[in-house]
Amino acid sequence: MNLRGRRIHIVGSADPTADEEKLGYVHSLVSELTNALVAEGANFVIPFGKEPFLTEREDGLSIIFDWTVAEAVSKAQIKGIAKPSGPNGYLIATLATSKTDFQIPAVRRVIYEQLRDTNSIGIEFLEPGWSAGAISRSRLAQLGDILIAISGVKGLSNLQSNIPQG
Repeated sequence: MNLRGRRIHIVGSADPTADEEKLGYVHSLVSELTNALVAEGANFVIPFGKEPFLTEREDGLSIIFDWTVAEAVSKAQIKGIAKPSGPNGYLIATLATSKTDFQIPAVRRVIYEQLRDTNSIGIEFLEPGWSAGAISRSRLAQLGDILIAISGVKGLSNLQSNIPQG
């Protein structure tokens, strides 16, 4: 399968009480998968925002994988493996609201700014008041060509009906 220019959207989250070792394993899988997809010329759908952690933690492993994907894409671009844009658009497609910039964690800001400053991110702005999670997830699913779901937690179940069939 030719993945060049196809938009890959890796979604999912872990239970906030998940086993930290297993969660670390999933993050490593997501990172390696992203590296393999980048090497094949894939583009990505990545929502930039908050980074929730395991229960009673303010750092460590995130229970979502968005920043793991963003970090792998950023490193690949710095190494020259991924190009900021191509015939099929930007390396990354994302959505933003007036709150997006304020929600980016300080420890992740360098990744976001590197991608933004190299013109690697195509941003679609949601209308004011349309920032609800379900609306954002639905629109993000429409931006991608291939959806890779990591878990079956609430929120993912609605995505299948939002993916164009054909």
